Amino acid sequence: MKASSTIRTYCSLKNLMAFLLLIVSVQLHAQIPGGVATTIYTPMGQPVFAIVNPEDAYYRDYVNNDNIQRINQHGWWVQVESGATTTSQCHGWAWSQYNGGPAVEINGDVRKYFTNDAVEEIAPLTQENWEEGVMIVFGANMSVPVHTAITTAEYGIVRSKWWYGAVYRHTLDGHPWGESNWQRGWYRVKMNGDQRVCAFGSTPGYSTTSAIPGATYSWKLSGAPVGGNSSAVSIYHNFSPNTNKTLSVEIHCPLSGTTIKSFRKICFGENSGYVSGGSYYIMGSMNNTNLCPYTSYTLYVSPPCSASGFTYTLPPGFTINSASDFSLSFSTGAGGSGSIEVHANVWCSVSASRCCVPAPGSNVLIAYAYVDTYSTSCGWSLTVSPNPAADYIDIETGGDERQDAATGEVLFGPAPAKNVSGDVGESYLLTVYNSQQVSVFTTKSRDRKVTVSTRQMQNGIYIAEIIRGKERITRRFAVDH
Repeated sequence: MKASSTIRTYCSLKNLMAFLLLIVSVQLHAQIPGGVATTIYTPMGQPVFAIVNPEDAYYRDYVNNDNIQRINQHGWWVQVESGATTTSQCHGWAWSQYNGGPAVEINGDVRKYFTNDAVEEIAPLTQENWEEGVMIVFGANMSVPVHTAITTAEYGIVRSKWWYGAVYRHTLDGHPWGESNWQRGWYRVKMNGDQRVCAFGSTPGYSTTSAIPGATYSWKLSGAPVGGNSSAVSIYHNFSPNTNKTLSVEIHCPLSGTTIKSFRKICFGENSGYVSGGSYYIMGSMNNTNLCPYTSYTLYVSPPCSASGFTYTLPPGFTINSASDFSLSFSTGAGGSGSIEVHANVWCSVSASRCCVPAPGSNVLIAYAYVDTYSTSCGWSLTVSPNPAADYIDIETGGDERQDAATGEVLFGPAPAKNVSGDVGESYLLTVYNSQQVSVFTTKSRDRKVTVSTRQMQNGIYIAEIIRGKERITRRFAVDH
């Protein structure tokens, strides 16, 4: 019994020593039979000692099976991304092969990759500044790196090759080098520029290293090419507030044969005078955009938060009839196009989902609308009388006069000659709504005038609506018995 125990102890120690020797050989220099020393280059052209290894099934399977045992023992979450191979180890895969370079084994010389102008060290990544493509180096200290992983687009998840085993997708701590006693260094390709852009219409600039000899550059904003073959690029901010984009650059380095990458998450917001969230409605317009010349309209505004002291800016040739907080009556005159802007004093709370802090204070833009008077459906009028109505109301339409789109008052042009039959020549749909937007009367007609009985209608405000093709005209009237 004692001899048997001694033999088992000896075999266990032998297996342990064999495994430790294997790990030491992997971390220092390759012991793969047939491995050939070579020299590769960093993106800056610095020479790096490396080993070109052949495929060796013994070492590959030995390490890969040991990795699987460790995963099962510790319950680590992993996903296999590519199979085991002895042609590279963690550093060679992360610093060379991942970036398009040769499949090699790199040892201590990996330090040359993150002590130059192409790669910069950054503070430990948090969820706020996590970016794809950042190199995470593990070691007792950064002068002796023992493992390298690469961040994915998903926070807390990295990719790395485990010795001569497979490439795994795993958590920051769920791997053999994840113990807290290992130091971590965080390195990425340099990119300069703001992560929050708050001035709508601005063109912020971004740049990366320009010191790589003969490098070519390819920039993309969320997958769409931007800029040219330069180490710098400008982005035009014409996005809606709180739009998230990813700016990436791929730098092809001819000396190393690699294409290194950098990413920057950018949130495009607004704090230079516009607070989003407000809305508006132009009574009399079919779509809040197309208006008619020589016509009056009423603009109603719903601000995004508490607001007062409204002011309005109109396109050239438009005039203000009357203005107050939340509404504006204006005339289009001879017509034209441009923006209606609404400013006010606002007090908005800051939402955590915003890229930029809103601009509460005086004279802040809260709504704007682009309008024009080029509609081909202009020319119909709509009048209601008597207003208020008791027992009936006459709704009359047709003609070429231009009117107040809210009240029906004729503003310009002679009254058209009515035909004898009272036929306007084109059918239209007439609907009367109560104040809850519920239809109380509807008919399809070609008559110039339709008389509607109001005896069964309750006292209150009603809206008469005529739809002819794509044109929509509305008038308000009151019922008072």
